[in-house]
Amino acid sequence: MRSLFAGRAALLLGIFAGWGSAQTFPFQLRVSSTNNTAVVPNGSSIGFSSSVGQSQAVRLTATYTGFGKVTVSQTPQLFGSADFTATLGGAPPITLNSGDSVIVDLLYKPTTATGANAQFSLPFTETISATSPPTVSQNQISLNLQGTAPSFVLSYILQSDLNVVPLQPGGTVPFPDTLINTTSQANVNVTNVGSGTGQITDVTLTGSGAFKLVGKPLLPVSVAAGQQLQLLIRYQPLVVGSDSAQVQISFNSGSPVTANLQGNAVSPVFSYNLIQADQTGYAARPHFASGYKCGRQEQPDHSGEEHG
Repeated sequence: MRSLFAGRAALLLGIFAGWGSAQTFPFQLRVSSTNNTAVVPNGSSIGFSSSVGQSQAVRLTATYTGFGKVTVSQTPQLFGSADFTATLGGAPPITLNSGDSVIVDLLYKPTTATGANAQFSLPFTETISATSPPTVSQNQISLNLQGTAPSFVLSYILQSDLNVVPLQPGGTVPFPDTLINTTSQANVNVTNVGSGTGQITDVTLTGSGAFKLVGKPLLPVSVAAGQQLQLLIRYQPLVVGSDSAQVQISFNSGSPVTANLQGNAVSPVFSYNLIQADQTGYAARPHFASGYKCGRQEQPDHSGEEHG
C-alpha cells in the first residue's frame, strides 16, 4: 500500500513538474543596439527611433536554455509596417542544443514621421528526448516592434510684428530696418512635428558680428514630439549698411539645417526747421525738412541788403 501511494505521489509530482516546465519559455532573449543591451521576456515591446531616411538596427540574440533540442525551420515573420525588416543569422533549418544561440538582425528605416508598428515572430520546434516517448512542442519567439521618427521644422517670429512665419531650410529671416546702436530681435523656433523624441546637438552662428545668439541652451537637448526649442537672435548694428549671417542647427541624425539672417542698419532720422529771414532780417517763416543724416543749417546771406 505504501508503495502504491509513493507511486501516485511521484506521478503527481511529475505532472506538476512537467506543467511548470511547459510554462517556462526555453529561451533567454537579449536585444542590443549601439549603446544599450537588455534581456527581455518573450512578448515584449521593443522601441525604435530614427529620422526619416535614416535607420536603427537592433540585434536579437536568442539563447536556448532548455534541456532538449530546438529546430528553427523557417525565416522570421513580420506582420505590420514594411518599415521593419528581420534577417536570420544563418539559413534554416537551424538546430540548437542547450546553450546555443540564434541571431536575428532587426532594422527600422522609417519612410514617414508618423510612426510604425509590426509583430515579429520566429517559430521553433522543441524536442525533449528525456521523456518516453520524446516530447515535441511548437512555440515561437514573439516581439512587438514600435518605431517612431522625429521630424523638425523651423519658423521665426519678429518682435516687431509677432507673426509666426514658416522658415524653409536655406530660407532667410529678414530683420526690419534697425537704427544703429539699437536692437531688433527674432525668435527662431525648432519644432518637432514627428512621432518620437529628437535631439538637437549643436547650434552655431557665423557671419556678421551684429547678430548674436542669446541664451544658447546646454547642448545636446532632447525635444519630445510636439515640443519646440526657441532660439533668440539679436541684431544690434553699429554702422550704417547691410549685415548678413547664418545660423546652423545640427541633430543627432540627418543633415543639419541652415537659415540665413539679413539686416539693414540705418542712421537716425532728424527733423529740423529752416528759418529764412524776410527783407527786414527779423521776421521768419518755417520750412521743414528731414533725412537719414543730420544736416548742417545754413545762415542767410544779408551782405547786399540795406537797412534803415
